[in-house]
Amino acid sequence: MKNNIFIIAIAILFSSALDSQTMADVLRYSFVNPTGSARFLGAGGSMGALGADYSSISANPAGLGAYWTSEFVISPSILSSKTDSRLKGITNEGRNVASLKIDNFGMVFNNTPKKGGLKSFNTAIGMNKIADFNDEFTFSGYTQGTIAERFAERANGKDVDNLDAFEADLAYASGVIYAPDENNTYYTDFLPSDFVQKSQDVDQSGGINELLFGFGGNLGNKILIGVTVGVPFLNYESTKTYTETDESDEIPAFNKLEFKEYLNTSGIGYNIKAGAIFKLTKELQIGGAIHSPTKYILTDNYFNSLSYSFFENTNQELSQSSPDGSFKYRLETPWKAIASVGFKKKVGKIAGFVNGDLEWIDYRNGSLNLVKYSSNQLDAILQEDINEQVESQLLSVINLKIGSEIAYNKFRFRGGYNMLGSPYAADKNVFFPAYSMGIGWREDKYYLDFGFRTSKVKEGYIPYSVLDDDRLQLVENNIKNTKVAVTLGFQF
Repeated sequence: MKNNIFIIAIAILFSSALDSQTMADVLRYSFVNPTGSARFLGAGGSMGALGADYSSISANPAGLGAYWTSEFVISPSILSSKTDSRLKGITNEGRNVASLKIDNFGMVFNNTPKKGGLKSFNTAIGMNKIADFNDEFTFSGYTQGTIAERFAERANGKDVDNLDAFEADLAYASGVIYAPDENNTYYTDFLPSDFVQKSQDVDQSGGINELLFGFGGNLGNKILIGVTVGVPFLNYESTKTYTETDESDEIPAFNKLEFKEYLNTSGIGYNIKAGAIFKLTKELQIGGAIHSPTKYILTDNYFNSLSYSFFENTNQELSQSSPDGSFKYRLETPWKAIASVGFKKKVGKIAGFVNGDLEWIDYRNGSLNLVKYSSNQLDAILQEDINEQVESQLLSVINLKIGSEIAYNKFRFRGGYNMLGSPYAADKNVFFPAYSMGIGWREDKYYLDFGFRTSKVKEGYIPYSVLDDDRLQLVENNIKNTKVAVTLGFQF
């Protein structure tokens, strides 16, 4: 029962609502998972008490204080995603979608003071990818209900001149809804009992790339401290094509409906990360970091189109497109706190480490500000409603990340495991596992690393929402993501 509740919670969150902001915006842009270098990826993203890896600039910037040389690093990667979708017993197998990315690139500049307790002071600049939105899936099924119900619900109670331009007005202009009575109740060609063949293609892309300026120092070889200023650049794009057909001619007036939705969200933000690492003994280290909320300024650009084929004396087809919509707003993500412990050991020619990170994030602290650039009272009402949903439907979570590395001469072998907590209050204590591994080669002035990560997630999706929850079209998505990264680093 708990898993079913979780699927429904996600499904409602990601249901179609392109003409306004939703709780999905808060969660989508708050759920980040930095990958960075192949070493960091192979070790499960768990190096919070160790450092000396460029990816620490996005996790615990105190790790920058562990550098003793200057370094340039670049990490291309390939992300492969496959989503199998299931609606009412019908499974649509997804296709593998692969994309080439740059997970990070940057430079660390080492400075070693000759006097005083400051043993090294390092500065860094570069970019880390902290979120990837790429995903494609399709579903189909023969189920009771139609998207025309949603259009009618959006229109009911309004006269024709006051229908919204992105759904209800499109439906009226293309003949999906018609003949409002004296109470402005609209009708469709469908009966509540009708079964309809439906399908949808969903294509999502984009990500968050964070420009980073980091500073780290080593105090007496006992304490490492660091601060990072982050400037994330966000881009999200979604294209959806929803189709209903009546090839067997079971619904007298209806032939085909096609509804297309497009959304692009882009913007910029800023945040600060600060951390420290304490060397308790030669082998044991502990660390901690705080990530401030990221404050974004975002703009949504969107439009919809609808075509409807029906029979009225003869076969007819009407099409209508919405105007281009645009809305500017602000979004604030939650705080994050990280506690880490690392153990290093060397025996003869073999050396290695084990590190564990606990991340705490309270997703209830995320929020939207829709009235910063708008004086519309409806935006104020929507803002209050969404932020109340965030507080009541999300929760705080603890993520566990464990990573390890074994070094023998110039070779490196790595492994990692993650348990990422679900952010939904309806699915408390549910975790998503991820597994990683990697290898590396070290020379005096350069190194080459390979990292691999795989994860599986089950999500729910609803193509459109209606007032009656029993008539929601619940699609169950099984997502498998695989990432392979390569890092080339040069020391100077």
